[in-house]
Amino acid sequence: QRSVLGSDDFWKGVGNYHSRTPDKNYRYKHRVWNSLKEVRGQQ
Repeated sequence: QRSVLGSDDFWKGVGNYHSRTPDKNYRYKHRVWNSLKEVRGQQ
């Protein structure tokens, strides 16, 4: 939670929650984004 709230950029914080390694950060952000779209019915 601190990673998300402590970041100037929400999505960077989401990625940092998983990993600060750029490629892992990027992949995690996209997994979260795709899951959010799926939940909202916006595949």
